[in-house]
Amino acid sequence: MTKILSKSTCDDCGKEFDSTENSCPKCGSKNITKHICFTENVPLNIRDRVKAKAKDDTLPSKKKVVFEYRQGFEESQSTESGYVQKERLIDHINDKYKEVVADEDGKVIHHCEESLSKHQGHGSAKKSNDNSHKPD
Repeated sequence: MTKILSKSTCDDCGKEFDSTENSCPKCGSKNITKHICFTENVPLNIRDRVKAKAKDDTLPSKKKVVFEYRQGFEESQSTESGYVQKERLIDHINDKYKEVVADEDGKVIHHCEESLSKHQGHGSAKKSNDNSHKPD
């Protein structure tokens, strides 16, 4: 059975309150952080993952996604079992990037935590040594 717990915290005064409110009941600030916790009781042999995205529809189409989070198991050739546990946070608003990759026993294989603006030249942004991606 899935349990969902949620609360909000005011970034200005620190007051915790019901996550249905859009401003702090103590100081009226709209600078709030929403916390959502999903709890699921599942058998240990299931490899699952969670993905979440937050969008700001007031921004241009290429910049609408302001926050991405994923956590769970992914296939990998770097471990004996063929799976790794991966947690990745991309926060465009607070300029944060975090990625932690661990084997199934929880031993950390890779850890990267830095400002998103400094996290360049990785994944799809990696520079290629060949000319196949350059226009003629």
